[in-house]
Amino acid sequence: MSSSMSEHKFLLDENVHRKLGHFLTSEGYDVCLVPKGTKNGMLATKSKTEKRIFVTNDSDFSAYPKESIFCVIWLRIPQYKPEALIASFTKLLKSITNKDLTGALVILKEGSHEL
Repeated sequence: MSSSMSEHKFLLDENVHRKLGHFLTSEGYDVCLVPKGTKNGMLATKSKTEKRIFVTNDSDFSAYPKESIFCVIWLRIPQYKPEALIASFTKLLKSITNKDLTGALVILKEGSHEL
């Protein structure tokens, strides 16, 4: 794992396919899973204070104020396609650093992403 990869820490929303969490953990990333029912404000605070990249399928976070959350990766890949999700996530991780992500909204699509 490169030093730029090791800096990434993740907070996975309850609606994210668990295979992504297993994959990230197996690659040596620090991954925290969100307990069901956690309020959006608490998620944003945890992301900001722990500098965790929040990964979600929830469109509510696409409009979250960038000052209130470290980073959001909004998944636009169907959850029934975990292999496509992992492949797209891997490609994204190879192209970004935490500096790129601070305050960012990343829209992850199958095979591509937008900052």
